[in-house]
Amino acid sequence: MGTGTDCTEIYVGDFSKVNFMMREQISIQLAKELFAGTGEVGFICHVRADIAISYPKALAVITGVKA
Repeated sequence: MGTGTDCTEIYVGDFSKVNFMMREQISIQLAKELFAGTGEVGFICHVRADIAISYPKALAVITGVKA
């Protein structure tokens, strides 16, 4: 655990209580040129959405997490 600017958060809980509302269509692009040298395939994805939590106590946030 840390308090620096290199920390992240982890969200845990019952995600069936989280409702996602899509604000626009999901965009998925194939990025095969970027990975052609290694035979891999990459994806560039974009989504814009809102969320509403129907039961807030179903989720918890762990803060100050360092790798």
